Amino acid sequence: MGPFIEQQRIEEIIRKLPSFARVKILETVTARGREFPIYSFEMGSEDKTTPVFGLFGGVHGLERV
Repeated sequence: MGPFIEQQRIEEIIRKLPSFARVKILETVTARGREFPIYSFEMGSEDKTTPVFGLFGGVHGLERV
C-alpha cells in the first residue's frame, strides 16, 4: 500500500522547493504497519542573531490535510 495522497502532495512540494528551503524528517511514526514521516520545513537565514517569524501547524484527531 502506497502513501496517502496528502503525503504524496507534500513530497511533490518538497521536490519543488527552492534551494534556500531546508526539509528534515524529524521522526517517523508507525501506525497499522505503515510509516509516516514528520517533516520540518525551514526557510531563511540560519544565523541565530537574525530576527525570526514563526508559523507552526499541525493536524490532530482524524482530520485529513
